[in-house]
Order: sequence, then structure tokens, then C-alpha cells
Amino acid sequence: MPSRRSKIFRIMLLSTSLLSLNGCVWLLAGAAGGASAYGYVRGAYTSAEDATINETWNATVNALKELKIPIQSKNKDGLIAVVNAVTADDKNVKITLSRVSSDTTSIKIRIGVFGDKMRTRQLLDTIREHLGVE
Repeated sequence: MPSRRSKIFRIMLLSTSLLSLNGCVWLLAGAAGGASAYGYVRGAYTSAEDATINETWNATVNALKELKIPIQSKNKDGLIAVVNAVTADDKNVKITLSRVSSDTTSIKIRIGVFGDKMRTRQLLDTIREHLGVE
């Protein structure tokens, strides 16, 4: 178990990080079995998922297909992947996947210039469904 000092340090670090951000911030932690965390900051969702970058890439492409959001461009290597798409009402969608570790991937989604919280959340939920996350 982490020591009391370690817990206090992590709480202070998280608090300082959150205070340094301007704009709307909220975070949720997933269940212990399928650890994931996500937040909405400055018009973009960021999520950490327990999946490889390849699994997350496939889930992202399949989610966009399911939602009928046409992909304009996509690039991927072993560390980062970027997908650009456009919604039916001409809002740009940018999804950036970053390898955090061999089995953890960060997902960042922005829809439109200022963000679209509802549609971004729907897209993230669909990606997570394709990853098998509830």
C-alpha cells in the first residue's frame, strides 16, 4: 500500500495540475477492473485506455465507420496515430492516439474549433465500445 506521504504528494500534484488549467475540467476514474480515466478540457476529451495503440487504432476507425463520419486522412506509427474526419455539418474531427505504455493508449478527441462536448463524448463512448470497455 502507498504510504500516507505518497498519497498526500499525489493529491497535491493532481490539485496543482488541475488549478493550473484554465477552463472547464472534470475527470472520472473507471472501475478497478477496467481502469480508464477521461476528462474534458478546453474543448477536447482526453482518455487513457487499457489497450494497445493498434487495438485503439482499430476501435477508432471502426467507431468512425459506425457513426458514418468519413475519414479524411489517417497516419500511424508505433508511438502516435492521428485521424482527421469531417462531420455532416462540416465540423473537423481530430483524434490523436498516443502510446503511453505497451498496453495503455491516450486518446484525445476534438470536434470543431471550440469543441462539441456531447458529440465528442458519443464518439469516445463508441470507441470504448469497440475496445470492449463498458
